[in-house]
This record gives sequence, structure tokens and C-alpha cells, in this order.
Amino acid sequence: MLQFNRDEMSISELETRWRSYKQTPHLQNPLGKRYALCFNDSSELVPLVLYLKEIGGSVLLMHGSTPFHTAKSTADAAGCHGLLFHEYGQYFPNLELQASVEKEPKVYQFSSGTTGNAKLIGRSWAAIDKEISSYNEAVSLEAGCTPIVIAPVSHSYGLICGVLASLARGSKPVIVSNANPKLAIGLIRDFPNHIVYGVPVQLQALASLNQSQAKLHKLMSSGVPMSVQLFEQLSHTGVTLMQQYGCSEAGCISVSTSMQSHHDLGLPLSKWNVFADSSRIGELMPAELVASSADQIVRTGDLGIVNKDGSLAFVSRIDDVINVAGLKVYPLEVEEVISSMPGIKEIVIYRGSHPISGDKVRGMAIADEGLLPEAVREWCLQRLPAYKVPLEISFVNEIPKSATGKISRRQLELGEVVQ
Repeated sequence: MLQFNRDEMSISELETRWRSYKQTPHLQNPLGKRYALCFNDSSELVPLVLYLKEIGGSVLLMHGSTPFHTAKSTADAAGCHGLLFHEYGQYFPNLELQASVEKEPKVYQFSSGTTGNAKLIGRSWAAIDKEISSYNEAVSLEAGCTPIVIAPVSHSYGLICGVLASLARGSKPVIVSNANPKLAIGLIRDFPNHIVYGVPVQLQALASLNQSQAKLHKLMSSGVPMSVQLFEQLSHTGVTLMQQYGCSEAGCISVSTSMQSHHDLGLPLSKWNVFADSSRIGELMPAELVASSADQIVRTGDLGIVNKDGSLAFVSRIDDVINVAGLKVYPLEVEEVISSMPGIKEIVIYRGSHPISGDKVRGMAIADEGLLPEAVREWCLQRLPAYKVPLEISFVNEIPKSATGKISRRQLELGEVVQ
């Protein structure tokens, strides 16, 4: 049924957990209630989510490292009836909401907040079931392919695509707690016919640590576009690279089952029609990707290209585009050029403020010792128009990322403004 690290959980063990929940006062009647779940242990979180889904409860997913007082205030602000903190028996009710009723059971989560304030988004279990059906049709994994989930199951990607979709197609998901790359490599050896669900920062750690210890079969990436360095590094191993694209409001929108480039987002799921308004006839110009289904229209906030075969390519977040004296700079384009420079390990391009041109191009990089910012600028001047070349590049030991490996260019920009 399920496996957590190297420990299997059978159907009978899961049923025993459910009986315990039904004997617990605050979980006896979850229908119409919204629960905030903040768990460190995935073997505690997943069975409870499956129970609440079955019985008709709503859940708000929180990262397990969230401090208690933050988790409680967030749960209250999100309209939850109560918070379950680290153990299903530790329940902290919101007394002001006990009489309220949730009309339709949903999964709630906060958007990443990488381009502004995080917002609460809810999707019904019914909509998620439809997504899972469409997702499994698109992924089309061979029989016996074992899902190994290193992405956090407190996030919709790890939970829905890694766990729930696997269960729906009759596979036993192997869930790696704390994204332990050494343990993940051991499990990859145990299950040679596998698909690993991770975010780019996890796949990077896996690739760096692996060094041919285990043959990689299939890797699924999500959350942020894979960097060109990681794509090239993994491409040389013979692994099948896959990447899925979506957003909090819509879930998964498209899947590339065999990536041809690091910005390859693949084909839309059968439930979605995706288009981008191209302003020039006969040319593929970046425009906002808009996804429409029978019951929903979602403006993604992402600039992309819809190719003639219907496949999608990512260009940039709209809010990340840098306007230098009226000329547009897409961070990903500049990052690709700098990433190809020897000595550059990681790079992020973001907006700075300029007293004359309004915006300026800034960069933050992890580089080999001895490499100078002037050398990076010279590299760029030979390959890019001058207005796209970063005016400033900072060398750091680590580029700030969220728990799911996302870089917030907005936060980097605000940090620059504060300075």
C-alpha cells in the first residue's frame, strides 16, 4: 500500500490507523470541517490525509518545520476549525469557528508568494480526482514502475502527483522522509524501475551525491524550471528526464515525458486547453500562458510559448521581467548565458533599481574561487546585447531558496531596495 523510507505500511495497518482516528474526538466527524496539518513525519501525515479525504474533511497543508505559534496563527487566519500539530492527538481548536461548516471538502495551501504576498487557495477533492485521472493518462508509466517521492508530501506536488496519483494507478509509493539523498539513492538501487518525484534542488543534490552509485531511470521535476546546468548534467546520465508544470489554482497543467530542453513543459493534460496571445503573425512570441477547462480559466502569470505541436515552453514569470529603459529582459535568457560560463555553479538574475533607466539587471551567483564579476560581465557582453548584461553581480556561498527549492526574485529585489 505505502512505504515510508524502508518501512512498509499495509492496508491492514492503514485501517488500524483509521480506527484510531475514528476514536479520537476531534476526528470522529470531519465532514464539514477544515483541519490545518503540520507534521514532520510523513508516515503520520499521509494516512491522516487519506482518512480525511475518504470521510470528507478539508485540509490545509503546512510544512512540518513551521513553528507552533506561526502554524496556529496561520491556521486561524485561514479559517481552520483547528490545528493538528506533529501528532494527530495534538489538536488545537479555533473556538470561534466551531459552528461554521465547510460546504465542499477541499485541499488548501498557500501560494508560494515568490511574486508577492502568499494567498490561500482551495481545490476540491473532486477536482483533484479529475486532475489525477488526467495526469495518469498523460504520464503513462509502464507497469511495475515504482514511484519514489522525495518532494515534500506537505506540498500538493508531492502529495497529489507523487502519492495520490500513484495509489490511483495501483502503484505503491515509496516516500522518503526529510528528502534524505543517501537514503533515496539506496531506494533507487532497490527499485531499478522507478520514477523519482523531486524539485530541482533535490534532484541536484541527488545527482551530485550519486556518482554512478545507482542507475537513474526516470526523474520527474516540478516547482520551478530546471536550470540549464542541471538539465545538461542529468542528460548525460541516460536518465529519462520529465517535468510537469502547473500552479496552485489549477494543479498540474502539462507534463513533458521526455524533456528536450530545460524549459520544456511538454503537452497540456487532456482536461486543459492552453494558449498564449502572440502579437506577431508567423512568429512564436512569449505571452502569458492561459489554461482553460470545462469549468475553469486560469491566468498563470507565466510568460511562455505554445509551439505548433501544442507543447509549452517556459520563458519567465511576468512579474520577473526586467524593463530596462523600455526594453524587456527575461531573466532565464541571461541565466542560460551565464550558466554556460566555466566556473559558474549557480546563477539567478533579478531586477534592481536604476536612477535613470528605472530597472537594472542584477545577478547573484555561486562561482569557483578566483572568478571575478568583471569576467562574468565580459562573458555576457560577447553574447548578449548590452542592456541585458548585469550591471552588478554578487558572489555568494548560497542563493536563498524556499523549503521547496523556489527562488523568490521579488525577495531578492526587495533586499536590494533595502540596501
